[in-house]
Amino acid sequence: VTETDPDGRISYLTRTVEQLSGMPREHWLGREQSFEVHPDDYREIARMRGEPIEQVGREPIYHRSRHKDGQWHWIETIGSTRFVGPGGGVYGVSISRDVTALRRMQEELRETADRYSRVVQANDLILIESDPSGEIVYASENCERVLGFTAEEVMAQAPFERVHPDDLDRLRAQFESAVETGKPSALDVFRVFHRDGHVLWMQSTGVGYKHASSGQRFLNVTRDITDRVEAAKQRAELAQRTQRAERLESLGLMAGGVAHDFNNLLTPILADASLVLDALGEASPHRRQLERIRRAAERAAELTHQMMAYAGADEMEPESVELSEFVEDVYRLLEVGLPAGVGLTLDLPVGLPLIQADRGQLTQVVMNLITNAAEAFDGGRGTIEVHTGDAW
Repeated sequence: VTETDPDGRISYLTRTVEQLSGMPREHWLGREQSFEVHPDDYREIARMRGEPIEQVGREPIYHRSRHKDGQWHWIETIGSTRFVGPGGGVYGVSISRDVTALRRMQEELRETADRYSRVVQANDLILIESDPSGEIVYASENCERVLGFTAEEVMAQAPFERVHPDDLDRLRAQFESAVETGKPSALDVFRVFHRDGHVLWMQSTGVGYKHASSGQRFLNVTRDITDRVEAAKQRAELAQRTQRAERLESLGLMAGGVAHDFNNLLTPILADASLVLDALGEASPHRRQLERIRRAAERAAELTHQMMAYAGADEMEPESVELSEFVEDVYRLLEVGLPAGVGLTLDLPVGLPLIQADRGQLTQVVMNLITNAAEAFDGGRGTIEVHTGDAW
């Protein structure tokens, strides 16, 4: 406690000044001030001394004072009071204390907060503090960089407002459990909507705790892991394509073996059919059936050739093909295999330019088109129309 006379000199001091300054109380009596003030803080002291009497003591005054050991200590002066004494002079009374330790703790807290903020900002982390209902009471500044919303906009949103509907119930249940237990919790990966509407994958770790003045709170750090999730999806798709390619390779090898054996079976059928046709006369009633057998065997041989080429056991053999005539031949193979109630009409102009194609592959294309069209009726009735023409 310090008392000054109307001349501004110290008339009374408590012994505690010896702890604050390291100097005996008598050293300061009769002086204008009880501390050696830091040059940068003279203005603050002067402001306090120049204030009107009615405003003095409203706010604490902080300044640095040199201790006897040479160290600068932070001093807080509170309760400064001025009053007019019996002789009309203005006297002053103030209470001072050493707050160096407190200021050091505050500075350390600021430095810690600054370091943590830098880590959060550098790693695109979002720091969120919520009450037990999920209402956000604090959001870090980099929300805007990650979510597209400012921190103020995030705090104004309803609890879980931007969470994907498919993840909402699960995330809310985990949040409530974490708040209740107060233990560190890693929430399952969840999705949120960015300001522009696209989906972000987020990963969050947090802990429930008792706030000094506001009750139970939940503090969590959330990271955008969209790139990691997308990369994992791409790796999974690549693995699936690799497995599919391996299966197709195995099927190709098997198809090549089957086609080779089937081709060996077709060889005598074609040979015998040709021999019988040569032996029959043009007027034979069985000639038409035998010709159909031979054409079917030829088409089967072409398909076998295609299977062997696909499996790498044979090479494609492009040749000149008249498309209308070719489609009509394939039609004769398919007409008996169409589902009941499905008809087939052809529009096949003659004289089309010849094309270069492998007959086996071309047969497969036409058969697939007609078969797919027939299956599209799904048991119903209808007509498939097949047209050929010059596209140029």
